[in-house]
Amino acid sequence: MEDSWSCTVLQRRVCLFVACAMKYQKPALSITQQIAHWESKGLVIQDQAVAQTALRFSGLFRLKGYALPFMVQGATGRQFQPGTTLEQVRELYQFDRELRVLVMRELECIEVAIRTVISNTLSELQDDPFWYLDRNRTLFGDVLRGSGVRIRFHHAQFLADVDHETRRSRDEFAKHYFRKYSDPPLPPSWVASECLSFGKWSRLYEHLRVGKTPIASTFGLGVDVLESWLHCLTYLRNVCAHHGMVCHRKFVFRPKTLQRERQHFTQNQSFYCYAAVIQVLLKSMQQQPDWPTRLQAHLNNYPTILL
Repeated sequence: MEDSWSCTVLQRRVCLFVACAMKYQKPALSITQQIAHWESKGLVIQDQAVAQTALRFSGLFRLKGYALPFMVQGATGRQFQPGTTLEQVRELYQFDRELRVLVMRELECIEVAIRTVISNTLSELQDDPFWYLDRNRTLFGDVLRGSGVRIRFHHAQFLADVDHETRRSRDEFAKHYFRKYSDPPLPPSWVASECLSFGKWSRLYEHLRVGKTPIASTFGLGVDVLESWLHCLTYLRNVCAHHGMVCHRKFVFRPKTLQRERQHFTQNQSFYCYAAVIQVLLKSMQQQPDWPTRLQAHLNNYPTILL
């Protein structure tokens, strides 16, 4: 029965590949051809030199994402709404660039806080600054996602990542440990925490068997909410780090609703919801955050743009 089921799944995947397989035939366009292409879609380009610079250094494909909010579906495909100018597209592009800078500033504070709280809490609970080595194999476990899929924690790979990141670090605190100590072979958690990515700390938290509640309580949250938010903010950080669009993105991961702030979670695939998550976390850290003020000031600088 199991072999039969596997065969059926394989056949479906093969059929899907065959059904979707088609040759990509769109040609590469010169800058002049790209301008003509957009003009044929109804975009008003008032300055050809500005258009050439924008397309040469930002690219048609990248700018297309910022053009889509100004387009509607027509009989022959998407067309720009009448009167749409290149300047409007470029303004949205600039707005989003500045928004990413604002977001990354706040995510820095949150990331540092998360890894510090995890490191301090578990070092104290386990009475061991090297708790993440998990010598007794009791600290981490597999998790079941909402879909029922079991996600394993690959502890050996995690330790390999710690080894790689700390040894390649140019920071003196990492070099000092390896110069002076050989046992344990990896540094204490407060050193490791400075070298590992936000995503790795998010996954580590998800797979913890102990300590999750006091860590979440430090931020005034339940375990399930913090797990969800860390996953979402890791994604947001990666989008920003790779210069992806933030303002009009329909986010794949939906932050779990915090009931006391549920009015901000009705559109949980929007940037607004992610901005609310950032605000709640910053407030829990007692940092007197000016995030809402700076975000509103940014919106005021671009009165024609709506999030």
